[in-house]
Amino acid sequence: MLSRTLARLTALNIGSAAVLMAAAVLALLWANLDAGSYEWPWSQLVLGWDVRHIVNDLLMALFFFVVALEVKRERRFGSLRDTRAAAVPIAAAFGTMVGAALTYVAVNLIADGDLRGWAIPIATDIAFAVGALGVVGRRAPAQLRTFLLTLAVVDDLATIVVIALFFGESIDPLWVAAAVAAAGAVALVPRRLWLYLPLAGALWYALYKAGVHPTIAGVVLGFLTPAAVLERREHRFAPWSAYVVLPVFALANAGVPVSLAGLGDALTGPVGLGIALGLALGAPLAGVAVSYSLVRFTPARLQQGLDWPAISALAPLKGIGFTVAIFISVLAFDGDQALQDEAKLAILSASLLSGIIGVTALALLGRRSAVREPLGVVAEQPEHGRPQADEQGAPLGVPALLLGDGLRADPQRDAEDDPAERGAVENRSDQTHEERGTPASPG
Repeated sequence: MLSRTLARLTALNIGSAAVLMAAAVLALLWANLDAGSYEWPWSQLVLGWDVRHIVNDLLMALFFFVVALEVKRERRFGSLRDTRAAAVPIAAAFGTMVGAALTYVAVNLIADGDLRGWAIPIATDIAFAVGALGVVGRRAPAQLRTFLLTLAVVDDLATIVVIALFFGESIDPLWVAAAVAAAGAVALVPRRLWLYLPLAGALWYALYKAGVHPTIAGVVLGFLTPAAVLERREHRFAPWSAYVVLPVFALANAGVPVSLAGLGDALTGPVGLGIALGLALGAPLAGVAVSYSLVRFTPARLQQGLDWPAISALAPLKGIGFTVAIFISVLAFDGDQALQDEAKLAILSASLLSGIIGVTALALLGRRSAVREPLGVVAEQPEHGRPQADEQGAPLGVPALLLGDGLRADPQRDAEDDPAERGAVENRSDQTHEERGTPASPG
């Protein structure tokens, strides 16, 4: 079940990247061909809110809801379940975020810029990053997908914390108490939609009035989702997030005026330069350095099938910021359209550059692997047609996308987690002993 979930979500991210790209290109063309008609639909008022704020504050709550579901699934069942195995991508995620933020701060301190945008380059757009990895296909080690997905999950969670802590307004304690009460009520009725949906709306509104960014309501609702319905809700809402919410967000926010002069200003001004260098340089370099230091000085190890050239080739994809980076730029420079446009142009330019560098590096890595022993190919089958297994129990050659950290082929652990599976494992064990003529171990 879990392997199918990971495969489906990866395919969803790749498809979403294509739709997101189309929406961003459409927004850029529309804004530069007719800026007035582009701004008109987003500035219309609905119940006192303009449409762009509804997209950014309400629809994006669904995106963060799906992110929270993904984080919870990975923590309970997937690549974050075994923290020792996930230690390297977790360290890489925090390293990239710190490196990007410090790069932005350094540039803006030196050039007397605006420090409010320090968090813009910390974010990664997982859909575009996985899509870029998908372009390389089988030429890259399959285990890189698990590494990238784990890194992205941690990155998403940390970015959510940053938004909650640093991009709210003055906090109203009474409305915070109301939000806590609404969250408690949601926890009591997680499966009764006729109660769940109004309470979810009340939680969103309470956070909005409390001065906390209301998209955090999606995070709270995701973490409160019971494990029994986790995959079902992720399966139901992830396509809406990927194919509706994110493209509409890109269409509403990626339309910035583009000119050679404006692009030059975006890449030479302190805000734009700090974002570009943070995404394209600070994030990948710090991510590799921190993860290497962890492996060098602690018992943590890279997943079997990965090496440092592979990690280094993957690192530039961390610089693809796009959706969440644009989202943070709107929060950081609220009310300053000129800085928002500068930040967005820098994000688009750095994301494109990072994607090109990452895809090229991964393609070169694939050529190297083709000359040497390929990574991720199916090993020869020993007698009885049983595939060889690595020391952690995973069949050699099975893509780590399907058996990633915490999802390895371990029938015993799966049986412990699922009583229905326990009998099947015992039956297979008995059949194996009968075929070999050896007695089965006592139950």
